Parts: sequence; C-alpha cells; structure tokens
Amino acid sequence: MGRLLGKRVIITGGSTGIGAAIARRFLDEGAKVCVWCRNTKNAALIKTELPALSDVVGVDVAEPAEVDVAFPRSIAALGGLDVMICNAGISIRRDFLDIDRADFDRVMRVNVHGVFYPSQLAARHMMKAEGGAILITASTAGVVGYRHYADYNASKGAVLAMMRTM
Repeated sequence: MGRLLGKRVIITGGSTGIGAAIARRFLDEGAKVCVWCRNTKNAALIKTELPALSDVVGVDVAEPAEVDVAFPRSIAALGGLDVMICNAGISIRRDFLDIDRADFDRVMRVNVHGVFYPSQLAARHMMKAEGGAILITASTAGVVGYRHYADYNASKGAVLAMMRTM
C-alpha cells in the first residue's frame, strides 16, 4: 500500500463499475483522485462511497467545451496531474440495422472523442510538467465482433488504433 503516494489522477467514467474500482484502488495506494462522470446521481453516490476523492466533476467527455472546463478544475483540485485514465464508454446494444445515426454518433463521440480530447489535454500538460502516464481502458470488442455491439466494436477498434499511435 502507498505505492502511489501523492500521485495525482483523473479518471473519466469514474463513478461506477471499473472506473469506481480504479478510483478506489488508486486512493488505497495513496494517490489523489479526481473522478469525472456525467450522471449526477452517480456523482453523489461516489462522493459518499469514496469521501477521500479530491473532486467529482460533472462532465460529458463527448463535449469538448465541457472537457475544457473540467480539465483545469481537476488540475487545480489535484495540484497537477500525473495519471490520466480514460475509462468512460457507452454502447447501444441493438442489431446493426437498427442503430440510428444519432445513437451511433453519440457512441463515437463518447468512446473515441471522449478519449482523444482528455488525452490530448493531459499530454500537453504532462509535456510541460514532469511527465506522466495516460491509460486508456479498451475492450476485446475492438478486435472481436459481438452481436448487438456494432457501435461499440467500431469505437473500441478506433481507440485501439489511436493507442498504437501514442
């Protein structure tokens, strides 16, 4: 325990599931953690569940303007940034022919743009500071097709391709 003492971490999609587990583990290891989430109910729950969080920021990672506001707020709350974890992701589980364009665009904006924008801001910040790490959660859906996951498969494949360029 304490291996990450003082490290400053932002986690997108950090209020439930894998993101909340990541936040809990980083806190247990001594890190300062800021969680980003879109759902206000989940934000309230994670604040209660993990009172040691430095901040919980309501942000839709698909919206660059919201990311532009959340990022400096989080940097201020943490006193800097050492680790950016892009974990937010969504899927609309329908047959391929039943996914409408608006839903597909939303999935791509969250799962691809929502990785790109925060990662780019984090990289710029880290290049000016003492470095850091950007971690991106991915899925086997990026390399294996699953029924009712055409939107998710496409977005995770794009994220895996982006990761190869970083």
